[in-house]
Amino acid sequence: MPDPDDLMLFTRKGFETYVRTLPAVAIVRQWGDASVAKVGGKIFAIYAHWNGDENWHLAFKCSDLSFELLRELE
Repeated sequence: MPDPDDLMLFTRKGFETYVRTLPAVAIVRQWGDASVAKVGGKIFAIYAHWNGDENWHLAFKCSDLSFELLRELE
């Protein structure tokens, strides 16, 4: 049976476990211990805390159009 943390995208372990299932992904730790997911050296997702906030956040890179569409979702 898998570890429950491996199945939770909003934990560092879950984030890293999930993105490693995607083709050609590398994860590096940088910028104050953020988990940075890259393909071909280019960032597509970051799991980190920033702006002095102790909570961890998940961010994905997307186009301007995708961002506008995503903002419309509940």
